[in-house]
Amino acid sequence: MPINDLADKMYDDSNEDESKSSRSLDATTQASSTDTDTISETEKMQNMIIIGCVLGFGCLLLIVVPCCLVCFISHLKKDELSQAEEGKIGS
Repeated sequence: MPINDLADKMYDDSNEDESKSSRSLDATTQASSTDTDTISETEKMQNMIIIGCVLGFGCLLLIVVPCCLVCFISHLKKDELSQAEEGKIGS
């Protein structure tokens, strides 16, 4: 086997190894990019859930607290009126 043929064969073998390693590197890069995409999608979903809970709780407070205050104040006024009426009736 002539030396030139041997050198060509060795060169071809090294190119095949490089192409295999670059293909595996590309596959690894693609896999890691899809992993980061799924992680970011998961983080987005978690953030959306947290934001939804905070907004829901905030809206609940905006509705419940004023209603409770109105009921409490009206109850106090009823007590004052009833005490005033009792005072008028008693005297």
